[in-house]
Amino acid sequence: MQPAPGLALAESVGLVALLVPLGAFLLRLGELWRGRSLPFTPAERILLSFYAAGLLFYVIASLPIGLYYPTTIVVCLIVGAAGLIGFWWRERFRGAIGLGKWIRSGSSWLLLALVVTVLAVEFSGVASFPFPNAYDGSFQTLLITLISRNHSVPWTLSPYGDIGILYPAGAAVWMTAPVWLFGWAASSGPVDVPLLFLALSVVGAYCWGERLAGPGTAVGVRVGLVVAAVFALVGSWPRWFIGGSYDFVMALPLAFVVAGWLWTLSRQRVVHWAPWVLVGLAIGTCTTMSLVVGESLLALLLGLGLYLYVPLRFGSFVRLIARFLACTAIAALFVTRSLFGLAAGWGYPSRTVQPVGQTPYASIIPPPPSFASQVNGYVDPFFGVRLRLSPIPALGWELEVLIAMGAVSILYLWYAGLGGPTRVVPSDVVRAISITVVVFFVFVLLVLGVVSDPTGATELGGFTNPPEVAAWLFIAYQLVAAVPLIWALEYLVRERRREATATARVSPPTAILDRVPSRGNPARRPLLRTPGVAVAALLLVVAFGAGAAISATSGPSYLNGHFGLFANVTQSDVDAMEWAGSHLPSCSRVLVAPGSAGQYLPTYATITLLFPMIPTSVNLSYFIAISNLTSGRDTPSTASALLTLGVTEVFATGQTSVSYPAFQHVSFVNSTQFELLYSDGDASVYGFLPGLSSGDCTPVS
Repeated sequence: MQPAPGLALAESVGLVALLVPLGAFLLRLGELWRGRSLPFTPAERILLSFYAAGLLFYVIASLPIGLYYPTTIVVCLIVGAAGLIGFWWRERFRGAIGLGKWIRSGSSWLLLALVVTVLAVEFSGVASFPFPNAYDGSFQTLLITLISRNHSVPWTLSPYGDIGILYPAGAAVWMTAPVWLFGWAASSGPVDVPLLFLALSVVGAYCWGERLAGPGTAVGVRVGLVVAAVFALVGSWPRWFIGGSYDFVMALPLAFVVAGWLWTLSRQRVVHWAPWVLVGLAIGTCTTMSLVVGESLLALLLGLGLYLYVPLRFGSFVRLIARFLACTAIAALFVTRSLFGLAAGWGYPSRTVQPVGQTPYASIIPPPPSFASQVNGYVDPFFGVRLRLSPIPALGWELEVLIAMGAVSILYLWYAGLGGPTRVVPSDVVRAISITVVVFFVFVLLVLGVVSDPTGATELGGFTNPPEVAAWLFIAYQLVAAVPLIWALEYLVRERRREATATARVSPPTAILDRVPSRGNPARRPLLRTPGVAVAALLLVVAFGAGAAISATSGPSYLNGHFGLFANVTQSDVDAMEWAGSHLPSCSRVLVAPGSAGQYLPTYATITLLFPMIPTSVNLSYFIAISNLTSGRDTPSTASALLTLGVTEVFATGQTSVSYPAFQHVSFVNSTQFELLYSDGDASVYGFLPGLSSGDCTPVS
């Protein structure tokens, strides 16, 4: 059942409320085992609690003994809530009182307002869709179906495919929880759950900014709020990133928290292994959802460490490498299942480049894009692909202006010296943002260099994703855009303090007599009459006001239109898939166009699908069949390719996604190789007669 947008929004918020107590209980158990409290800020603790609960579900689901049931989730939630109350009772509710004070603070209410704003915009534009991106989302839907069927994370795609599951299934485990708890359809998980994480990324951005300026300090809170506001109102990453790669989006809130930790921990000269073990666990948790996020955090750790440690003694550098390797090893433990998937999938037909037919065929597998062709779009925020900076032109222009101002500000601050009594922007903020941009800039270039090579694209391309790596660089650019706004806010705070100090120095009688400020006494001049203060205030109001207005007015329509470009699943498609579920036998091997509605077929029918999204197919027979059928050609090579693949039926729909063409029905209507089994609107199921006869796998009439 697809929930109504308002109900889906309420249930998503309810999911956070249900999971946070369980996660908080797990964190307290860790602190009890360690013997001391962990130095988390309140916002970090809430976000970490949410992810800790999800990690527990992933661990339970990863056990190959079928323990992951709805009852299991409910029992964990009850035990977690009771355990947290028990901890509070033991400490006379000091922890609850402290959390309550933070929740009642003005900063928490501002942060909550930003989160609610993003969540409302996202749901108003997207949640009415019953299906996600037919390419990325269909694979997550398949994993949800398999987890619900096996009650554990499966090792292979069986019975829908023989290939081992290479990609971590952490995102699918998250999506399974509301499907079970609230009765959502499996396809609703990739639609609605990522929207919640997009909103929570604002909390992660706040934690990142607060860590850079000093956790628990007044300036840290202000910087955190500015960074959160940039990500929520002005920036485009990740809040507009809903077309696919849902696992990437779902890892970002925790990844932002970890990015802030790395700056704090990398500066420690004495090795305390406990915090680094925690970092490894957090990176591993991110990796269970997205390999790219895990890779990017490790790259940031190495880059920050090299900047801070290379000028020091050799021993310090060795300690850095030891920390890096330890974090990498801990994170790798979370994806050991993928090694089995890699081994199981290596000989699978989708990885076999096998020519077909009587004469040699030139490979039609598209070559990887060249390095030079990708650099501009993946690196340059000014003259590259504007959609990567912002899909909404007005926000793109605003970001360009802020990034340019931020870059000039950073260069000036480095030139003038980051220390000294006159500085306004905290020096650690400038250093951390500068190094973060450099690290991700280099990382993007390295990744582009690898995947531009044909060998790298084939063997290593499955372990990384250039657009997602580039997203980290553009996220770093948003930090640059925050610098002039941080400068403006800190300048206002400093001037306000100067005014208060100057007023306090005036004796009470004089203050009473001189209510009208004198032109000769600038210290007593009203604050907004100072040109610098007026400019700073105007910058903040215009930047955040314009961002909020544009996001609220243009955001929902953009999201609705953008989502529809990749998720155009019609009722005819659903009816055809339901027919297939009741008429196609389990021995059927069905070919569908990549990115078409047919990718959801395993949710309705127990058949073998050729091929699910991951890993990307490199079978030459598959490419020849897809190329011919999408271009309306029926040649001997088509039949030969389908026989090589063992196809028994072909599922044809209309255009589901703008990224991939649909099968042309003329390929089947004018051919003696196919028989029409079912047709409704733009969706049809055709039997491939040579495949049916050779495989003795006849559909039910």
